[in-house]
Amino acid sequence: MKNSTLIIFLVFASLLAMPAIAQVDTLRPRYGLSAGANSNYHFADFRAIPGVPNCCPVFENGYGFAPYAVALIEYPINDLFLLGLKAGYSNESAILTKEEQTTVMVALKETNGVFEHEINAKLAGIVVEPTLAYRLTSDFYAFAGFQAGFILQKDFEQIERIVKPENTGVFIDTRTRERNYQTGEIPNTQIFTGGVKLGCFYELPMNSKKTFLIVPEISINIGLIDIVKEVSWKPSAISAGISLKYTPFETVYM
Repeated sequence: MKNSTLIIFLVFASLLAMPAIAQVDTLRPRYGLSAGANSNYHFADFRAIPGVPNCCPVFENGYGFAPYAVALIEYPINDLFLLGLKAGYSNESAILTKEEQTTVMVALKETNGVFEHEINAKLAGIVVEPTLAYRLTSDFYAFAGFQAGFILQKDFEQIERIVKPENTGVFIDTRTRERNYQTGEIPNTQIFTGGVKLGCFYELPMNSKKTFLIVPEISINIGLIDIVKEVSWKPSAISAGISLKYTPFETVYM
């Protein structure tokens, strides 16, 4: 994730350093819908969710893949800058895992094994994203902004399972391959999440007047607020999606 973040940052910085085009079409307001998927990355440093028993040494990271869908409006400041606002649904779910050595029972004999601590965090809610886009070419833009989220779903599932040896062996204490299953709502979650948003998009006209646009987009959101108040646990995401935009001509009354 660190390498991906660095690459996107360097690309974004180089795009901003490019000279703007000499001739551009007059920008018009844009209205539309956008949908896509988040590759969620959680960066953590905690042993257990507060109030939920767990013997994990430490959870450090997690990964998930989930959808988003938002409505958008963009308003031109001039022919080079678009002030934008998106609002809608986003899913920040991820599975955090950590492996640990243990002793397991195989054919009534004790042997070395490995088991995995898992927390499946199911997080989703409403997001609002104010952005400022800079026009690099006639149709290509780079943007920066913020993402503020209101968490509506904040559930978890927690379990421990044997991963080595595969398909055989049980915990000595429970005589099962899985144990300590718990589920519920994550306690002490923040009401809001937030992060810095960077990205770029390319507008492809769907008609000769360019009143309808199809727009592929990629972005990265770097989380700044912990999910739970008492622990270090920040969600970030790399997102890719498609927007459909309508950009009408201004009606001039004579």
